[in-house]
Amino acid sequence: MAFASIAPDQAASQRGGGADAWSFSIYEARGDLQFYVDQIETDGVGLRHAQMEALKAQLEAEGCFDMGRKRPLPLFPRRIGVVTSASGAALHDILTVLSRRYPLVEVLLSPCLVQGQQAAASIAAAIQAVQSLDLDVLIVARGGGDIEDLWAFNEEVVARAVFACPVPVVSGVGHETDTTMIDYVADVRAATPSAAAELVVPDRDELNASLQALTEQLHDRMEQILAERRQHVRTTSDRIQRYRPTTLLAHHRQQVDDLLQRAGRQLHHRLTLHRAELQGMQTHLMALNPNAVMQRGYAIVRHQQHGPVLTAAQQASTGDVLEIALHSGRLHAQVIDVIDNGETPTEKEHT
Repeated sequence: MAFASIAPDQAASQRGGGADAWSFSIYEARGDLQFYVDQIETDGVGLRHAQMEALKAQLEAEGCFDMGRKRPLPLFPRRIGVVTSASGAALHDILTVLSRRYPLVEVLLSPCLVQGQQAAASIAAAIQAVQSLDLDVLIVARGGGDIEDLWAFNEEVVARAVFACPVPVVSGVGHETDTTMIDYVADVRAATPSAAAELVVPDRDELNASLQALTEQLHDRMEQILAERRQHVRTTSDRIQRYRPTTLLAHHRQQVDDLLQRAGRQLHHRLTLHRAELQGMQTHLMALNPNAVMQRGYAIVRHQQHGPVLTAAQQASTGDVLEIALHSGRLHAQVIDVIDNGETPTEKEHT
């Protein structure tokens, strides 16, 4: 934290006082002391208080207290001005808090009187002196004291200097229960000088915690984005792989192989069926083949070679020469006798 003290022209002015409100005289003949009172006021509502209330009403009527004109404090101030006594405890408290909470800030002190007849003019001059120093925020502060000690901060010249300040002003005068005129005019009122310092800067511990949390969130988000991108790349790569010519060729080749295998199985099945059908037909033909019949001892009888086949004994006569075809070879035989309807030769001769 950088700290510097500036030395504004601390012009002071004398406050004019009115005529005494009372006087006394001594009557020497009898030794009497006589008091003459021109004005009596109720306790707690003195002339200064009445003047303060009148000033307060005037400033309020002019809009100096309007909430709409209150300016927000910067989140991360670079340069802070402090108007207070250079030797007071308020400055020490402010610097301690700023150093602990936000050591990056630069602090410029505009020293002034904070008590006495010349204090009001000194405070106003100190406020005006820092207006050209590119401040982000200004603290006007003083430590605790009684009403007389704090009265300079009730003066009109100080209130108007605070009102005219181009940067946000934080008032930190007295203790928590003390209220002065600049508390109404300032953009923000703090209960004490230390509280004013806490209001104008963030806490570095809280910033570190927030930064850590944001870092973790950023890391998690980056991991999520990377995971999504990896998945997208994998999906795109798989899609490209599926549509590559070599992949498509391999796929179609596999389809052809599958079709060939299926066609082979179907052809084999059909050939098996046709083979079985042919086998059955062959078996049937073999059963009808005369040669197969003749293998079992049967013969074919004709009148002559290539003549009609005899199917009944009545088709031949005694003495006919017949050709008998056997399974192996042929025979020429002469009919000796014709037996019809199971008759024996003897029976036929008798007939």
